[in-house]
Amino acid sequence: MLPCSFFFLTVAYILISNIIILKNKFKILFLISILLISSCRKDEDVNKVNTDDLELINVFKIAVEEPSGLCLDTVNNVLFTVSDNTNNVYKISKTGSLIQEYDIDADDLEGITIYNSELLLADERNKQILKYNIINDELVKYSIDYDNTNANNGFEGIAYNYTDDVIYVLNEKKPGELLTFNNNFDIINTVSLSFANDYSGIFYDSDNNLLWIVSDESESVNKCTLNGELLKSYSVDINKCEGIAIDNKAKLLYLVSDTDSEMYVYKLE
Repeated sequence: MLPCSFFFLTVAYILISNIIILKNKFKILFLISILLISSCRKDEDVNKVNTDDLELINVFKIAVEEPSGLCLDTVNNVLFTVSDNTNNVYKISKTGSLIQEYDIDADDLEGITIYNSELLLADERNKQILKYNIINDELVKYSIDYDNTNANNGFEGIAYNYTDDVIYVLNEKKPGELLTFNNNFDIINTVSLSFANDYSGIFYDSDNNLLWIVSDESESVNKCTLNGELLKSYSVDINKCEGIAIDNKAKLLYLVSDTDSEMYVYKLE
């Protein structure tokens, strides 16, 4: 007969072994469940459609070298863009004709937006937001202190939400971020973005209270909430797309190509 102590040790070993096996099975089942749920959520969140849903109706050549950034002046029915080649501001028609050029003291302009009666410009290399008055040619620079040491992966787009009186700035990548500023040009919120390879242009849609964000590397136009959450994504076949503007009244979407100096006009759904 086996000693009593050996019997109890054997029973204990069997029980512990079974418990460990059961725990491991539960762990595996739990991990599989998490992966399935994550996959389903990803499929639900990213509703990617192709360009058939965005009808291209025109392509215009524009007399601006390397246009980067775009905004719509609804009062005067014109567009503004910047060049990261000349670092000047350009007023253009909706058919791409050059109306006026403004010389700006900047190093690396990448974004532009209407800011009340002025313009806001994003200077990537200097980590600055520039406020420019086209009437009196007055320029004010605001240096932004934020954690980005790469001069080529910084500010890439800017938009003004006049409803909430906040400013949005895109950090291109490494990391891709949506920065929100108050009207004192202080950062009040930062959101990480992960739906594209980079983020090259932004526009605030006041009619629908949402953001449109373009990615040149992913070749996509993305409709997002004000917190940068992706609602819908459209593929676009455009080289270095770096500017976007929406005209809801005319139901048109405008995009500019940095490398081709062209403006693409799409019909909105």
